[in-house]
Amino acid sequence: MEAEAAITKLQTADQDYVRCLVALNIELLYKQYNNNENHNTQKARAELRTINNIKTKLSSNNAIELKADKGNTIAICYANDYYSKAQESILNNQFSTKEYDPTNTFQ
Repeated sequence: MEAEAAITKLQTADQDYVRCLVALNIELLYKQYNNNENHNTQKARAELRTINNIKTKLSSNNAIELKADKGNTIAICYANDYYSKAQESILNNQFSTKEYDPTNTFQ
């Protein structure tokens, strides 16, 4: 509508020509938008498919993904190994229980 308001202020002889240019530009923008949207949708579907394939492979092999100790990476290990190492760590580090809640002393 704003384009039409601007076009009506032009000389009568130029109005139809400018309307045609505006229509062509709108059509071009519409096509570009739809092409990008389809590309993004296809890319998102492919990424989702890859994620689901990884999840399936991990669960079928009884493996889990973990945040690595260093860096912005992940590590993959078998769930049984991870749980046994966690249990071993808890048992070997001589943890003790408190008779009271020490939270207030640290705040």
